[in-house]
Amino acid sequence: HAADTRWRDHLLDAADRNVTMVQCSPTSVGPIDRLAEERGGQLSRQQSAEAAERPFYEFGWNHTTLHALRSDKSTTYLQAVLEPARALELVRTVEAEFGADELMQHLEVVNFNGRAGFASLALLWPRG
Repeated sequence: HAADTRWRDHLLDAADRNVTMVQCSPTSVGPIDRLAEERGGQLSRQQSAEAAERPFYEFGWNHTTLHALRSDKSTTYLQAVLEPARALELVRTVEAEFGADELMQHLEVVNFNGRAGFASLALLWPRG
């Protein structure tokens, strides 16, 4: 389903990769690019807020869900807060249950009393 988005040309081979969208100040782009490279990733798109066709937050959290629901009435979603210590385990459990053809993970990093955790609003296309 990622290939059907307006960002398809910037998602590289998204079916086999994780995609991270980061909103940051212009002075943080260099450090973020280096961090991605150190971990085998790459920066595939960079754009100033002024040059953007629509605000970046339209691609985040509930905005993404609303766009998906409008474009495909069969879409639903799973909303969850993932306990920081078990976040990766819980993401993998959900992926194992549904599979990539039925589920697109949508995670956002949130601060839980000083610890990084995830809020999840995974998009789901239930099978027939």
